[in-house]
Amino acid sequence: MSRWVIDASVALKWLVPEEGSEAAESWLLETALLVPELLFVEISSALWKRVRRGEMTLDRAQSLLRALSGFGLRVHRDRALCEAALGIASTGATTVYDALYLALALREEAPLVTADSKLHAAMSARRPDLVRRLVDLPTG
Repeated sequence: MSRWVIDASVALKWLVPEEGSEAAESWLLETALLVPELLFVEISSALWKRVRRGEMTLDRAQSLLRALSGFGLRVHRDRALCEAALGIASTGATTVYDALYLALALREEAPLVTADSKLHAAMSARRPDLVRRLVDLPTG
């Protein structure tokens, strides 16, 4: 079983059908997925935006958030990653929030996969060996 760090852009695709959802789902069960605690805050925020726009009900958003807990994600404490994330973000490439994902990937020696093209560009400039785009991963 391979190990990957995933960011919220990938996890959201399991919950809300959008471009790339099928690719994200195709390898969900075949990998050990590592995430910082921040992922749940980011998913909550993305779902909140959909509720505010009238795209889903609050009950549906809360149900999706609960479902995420059943995906077998291996959650790592943000506090243990903050110092490394601060160092990564201080280079000016990204925010501390996004740098948490790369800090986890570095610590666990597991590739980071993202569906966020801006995050991919910023992170792959720093560590091209560790950052992958969801669309580039094999499916099926």
